[in-house]
Amino acid sequence: FLRRQKDYAEKNPSRPYKVYHLVVDNATRWLSQYHMIKRALRRREILEDLWDDELKTFRRSGRSDKDLPLCLRPESRLTADDWSLLQRMYELLSTFNEVLEVLEGDGKVRERVNGNVKAYGLIWNALFAYEYMLEALERAKDQAINEANADRWRMSVSLAWKVLDKYYNRLDNTPVYYASVALHPRWRW
Repeated sequence: FLRRQKDYAEKNPSRPYKVYHLVVDNATRWLSQYHMIKRALRRREILEDLWDDELKTFRRSGRSDKDLPLCLRPESRLTADDWSLLQRMYELLSTFNEVLEVLEGDGKVRERVNGNVKAYGLIWNALFAYEYMLEALERAKDQAINEANADRWRMSVSLAWKVLDKYYNRLDNTPVYYASVALHPRWRW
């Protein structure tokens, strides 16, 4: 993948071209799928060429089709509909990424009580963030999707909504969120 990008950059010196590593899913990083999809969409042409070249290399090796790796089987190749679905997912997850950045902090670095200098998010933002993300998922359910991926899209969005709603409802048992809103000068009761 890296070599292919470098070759492309050398063949097109007039166009600035930054070489990127692939992003892999990471269970400990928020929205790692968002970053994976973003990188794949940015490098779609190279990924498609890589798949074609790897399949040709396998075929030239003379090995049997039963030894064909799962990633090179025809059903594993991303179709135009699959790329379209990835684009939709990227757009939806962009909303979640924006919310995450707000919750991580306002970007203002302040000296804390213990002398550390850090930026933090504000607890009262969490309630509004959940509502904002649930609304984004409600809108996404109604988006027009090509027939090939309509069921997968609706199912994925519904599952995301269900998980998010589960955690949103847990806020009822977390008084700190209510206190943060009640004590906020703009939102207080």
